[in-house]
Amino acid sequence: GQPGAKDSQTGLDHPADVAVDSAANEVYVADGGENQRIVVFDATTGAFKRQWTGHGTAFGRLSCVALSKDGQVYVCDRKNDRLQVFKEDGTFVKEAFVSKTTQLAGSVWDVAFSSDPAQQYAYVADGQDEKVFVLNRSTLEVVGSFGDGGGWPGTFRMLGSVAVDSK
Repeated sequence: GQPGAKDSQTGLDHPADVAVDSAANEVYVADGGENQRIVVFDATTGAFKRQWTGHGTAFGRLSCVALSKDGQVYVCDRKNDRLQVFKEDGTFVKEAFVSKTTQLAGSVWDVAFSSDPAQQYAYVADGQDEKVFVLNRSTLEVVGSFGDGGGWPGTFRMLGSVAVDSK
C-alpha cells in the first residue's frame, strides 16, 4: 500500500509503535499519520487481519499500543488525552482521560505495566505535563504521579516513553 492511503488495509502512514502477541502470532501497529488506527497483521505472513479507529471519537494522534498479560490492548490517544482499552478483536472495553485539560501535544504518550503478575498498575508518560501518571489498571483511576518538567537532574523534558523493570 501507499503511505497515507486511508482506504488501504495494508498501507501504513507513520507507524508510531508496535506490539507483538507471540501466542496469537500477531503484530499490532499504532498507525499514525493520516490513518490513525490500530491495525493487526499476521506475524509470519504480514497479511492484514483487522483494524479499528477508536471508540466514541476517532483517534486523534496515536503514540503507542501495548498488550497486557490478560490479553487487553492499550492504546495511547495522545491528542485526545486518553488511554483506551480494547479486547484483541477491537471490541472497546474502557477508557481513561489523563490530564484532560492538557493543551497542544496531549498527555498520553506511552504506557507500561507494573511487573507484578496481575500488572496492577499502568504508568502513563505525559510528555506535555512532563510527568508519569500511575493508574490502577483495573479501574484506570489515577492513583498518583511523579516527576516534573525541567532541564536539570531528576526532571523530565518531553517525556516520550516509559518502561518498567522486573523490580
